[in-house]
Amino acid sequence: MTGLPKVPTMAESLRERYGDSLHIEDLSWLALLIDPIRVDIITINGIDYEASYFGTDLTAFKNIVSRSYWRLENAYDIFSKNPLTGTVLPFNNYPTLIGLNQVFIVDATLKDGSVLRLFYRSDEGQFWRGLPVTTGFSID
Repeated sequence: MTGLPKVPTMAESLRERYGDSLHIEDLSWLALLIDPIRVDIITINGIDYEASYFGTDLTAFKNIVSRSYWRLENAYDIFSKNPLTGTVLPFNNYPTLIGLNQVFIVDATLKDGSVLRLFYRSDEGQFWRGLPVTTGFSID
């Protein structure tokens, strides 16, 4: 659009005023330092797991309308050898901080109302396009 006046941003104003004295630090990760909303019990292959629930987001990714997130507590060793599916989910998709050796369930609600249950784990050294990711795995 032409002819519209340029509106200065706060960052530009601060940079103009303080120059090299300005130090900027991204603190957005602090928003992810949250306790779970609740702790559920999820049964997989006849075994009950404590599952910390972190909420549901709305998304417009492919045919998915929302995703709900759980972290299975103390389950990494049990699922660390399960076969990978070839899918990844970047850490920045989760509504909480991700640590290594964790297991997640993501319930993806599709446009037709069905729910697809996906399993991910945070293996060491996994990246996609420079982003750390959880890797999808299948349940035996």
